Amino acid sequence: MKIIIMNRLLVLLLLIALGSSSCLIQFVTGDYYKDLKESDQGKIRELESFMTIENGYIYALTGQQLYEELAMHEQSLVYIFAPGCSSQYCYALKSIEQYADENELKLFMVMSTYYNMHDATEQEISSTLLSINANHYDGKGKNGKYKKGFEEEMKIRQYLKNHDHKYMGGYVFYKRQQLDTIVRDIFQYHP
Repeated sequence: MKIIIMNRLLVLLLLIALGSSSCLIQFVTGDYYKDLKESDQGKIRELESFMTIENGYIYALTGQQLYEELAMHEQSLVYIFAPGCSSQYCYALKSIEQYADENELKLFMVMSTYYNMHDATEQEISSTLLSINANHYDGKGKNGKYKKGFEEEMKIRQYLKNHDHKYMGGYVFYKRQQLDTIVRDIFQYHP
């Protein structure tokens, strides 16, 4: 009993120390749509069809919509990313476009959140940015349910289950609708 009380006291003291310091810890767990300026929200449209995509917009889509589109392409790369990612495996979007072009892959760049959205929209790329339509999955975009729903429809969850549930990266390679592989570092993989 004393150990439990001591552990709770320690956690409380750590929280107080963090709260009183100038350190800011922020966890990105939602889609952040409601936090966008109205002008930025106006740049986001729900995807009706890949045939009606216009430049200058971000298209919110479901995993099912993207999965169906994969059937139209021999080989595809789906890059699922959070704008502003600081991992060593997050590369400039232009580099990913070049990789896809060099390897004859149809590229789909899907933002998992709108947090730091300008980090993606200010890059000079020719690809249309996509985003996960959080409203389709949980209606709120406040938790990770929408990401899980998207991954389920894209067959990523099943793939991970078959590979001991290990996070394997955000670069997902498909041959038509068959998930081929997921990699952490795109430049270490040659399709």
